[in-house]
Amino acid sequence: MKYGDGYEEQWGRDVTKGIKNTAAGDPAAPSETEIDSQIDTAAWQVLQRARAADTGDRGAGEEVLRDAARIARSVQAYQGLLLMMLAQAQRLGAVPGGLDTWIATHLDVTGGTAIGIMKQAKALGTDPQLTAPLASGKLGAATISALTRTAHAVRHEDEQTRAKAMAETLEVASRNGADRAKRHVQVLEETINPGRAGQHLAKARERSFLKVSSTESGMCRIEGLLDPERATIFRAVIDQTVSAFLRARQYDHTELVPEDVRTTEQLQAEALVRMAQNFAATDAAAREIAFTLPTLYTAPLDPQQDAGLAESVYGDMIPRTILPPPGAPGAHLLHYGEDGQPVLLDQAIIDQNPAARLASASQRTALAWRDRGCTFLGCRRPPTFALHAHHKIPHSHHGPTVLDNLTLLCSPHHVLTHHDQR
Repeated sequence: MKYGDGYEEQWGRDVTKGIKNTAAGDPAAPSETEIDSQIDTAAWQVLQRARAADTGDRGAGEEVLRDAARIARSVQAYQGLLLMMLAQAQRLGAVPGGLDTWIATHLDVTGGTAIGIMKQAKALGTDPQLTAPLASGKLGAATISALTRTAHAVRHEDEQTRAKAMAETLEVASRNGADRAKRHVQVLEETINPGRAGQHLAKARERSFLKVSSTESGMCRIEGLLDPERATIFRAVIDQTVSAFLRARQYDHTELVPEDVRTTEQLQAEALVRMAQNFAATDAAAREIAFTLPTLYTAPLDPQQDAGLAESVYGDMIPRTILPPPGAPGAHLLHYGEDGQPVLLDQAIIDQNPAARLASASQRTALAWRDRGCTFLGCRRPPTFALHAHHKIPHSHHGPTVLDNLTLLCSPHHVLTHHDQR
């Protein structure tokens, strides 16, 4: 079955024309109800014909995309008309105090999105030079956002300057696309208000975050938001690393990643882990941060006690076969004895110098795993608080620097403990 030989394509143009005529105040224009009916009927006809086409029919697929584009233009024209209608409702005082709540309820959007729509309506909905463009169906969300920012930037300028700025943004978007229009607006904002870009960057840095959580399956979800400055560094390194993975696979016929890592998203996950591994293995002076290398996995000395599994420091059981070999950079595997006390760190004995004044890096790593935090009664500060390795029997009283005689304490409780021992 063919997609629709001789199928009438005029409906898309008719619907868009009807919306434009309605926006222009043409008394012969169809009502909103009639336009609604035209869009619904045409859209469902398109969908039904697409469903009836044979699988793999590329010609039908191309027709479907063309029809989808027509529907998108109609939807965007309707959205432009919506902004103009909301602007008039605001002007007429339809809802005292603003339309935000009305928009959130009737358009089924969040409060923040409702505020954004209201700002767009107020900035663009009453501008005569935007009536036709908004109703044309050619303006998407990104261009409307750029126009809104332009209107806000020039709100204190004279009418001629405002009109020129809006026309320029519209022209840039039409000629070069929404991304270029966004850059154009950013330059305009900085020109009118020097220093604005720096203020925006500072605010973006304040809003940045990284959130790490575990799923029920033991996987780890990472969610973050970065300001443009740090995002540029992060994305560039990720992109270049993934590119190197793909070049090695496609041109050198070598694998830098496991064979089951195939998609771009999987390669990006691998790149992120490589960044963390390389950072941990880098000299402290080079990374400009001195820290004790972390324990990643723990296991009893006897593999038969855990069926060949190791436990990550976050509680997940993983086959020992995937662990790095002994001597690999960084602290990876901690072995503990039958009494639960750490014994080896990456195959090296932890308590090597009982006469030392201070705990070694290996001992601090083992303490972080064993104690999990400050051991003072009622304190819950984790190792990330730079906890101190405290001698139960003071070193000055010949207390050995071994794990049995060491415990973690936060700074205030370390001071308090020594005060009580006097």
